[in-house]
Amino acid sequence: NWKIENFKPYIDHCINVFGKDKIMFGSDWPVCLLAGSYNDVYRALIENISFTEKELEDLFGNNALRFYKLEI
Repeated sequence: NWKIENFKPYIDHCINVFGKDKIMFGSDWPVCLLAGSYNDVYRALIENISFTEKELEDLFGNNALRFYKLEI
């Protein structure tokens, strides 16, 4: 019985505490399936942020590459 906007305060808190250059997207799949689909998890994030294309690339991969010192 959740709504996408319910997540905004938590998402905003993570962004404010860690910064856009340190946060990474992740889900608790398959646990999230108890309350929604993977797409629901993705939408709950995307609809609660306003990121540039570069910031989205960082969120969905570049921050992890940098943090874990990975090369592609």
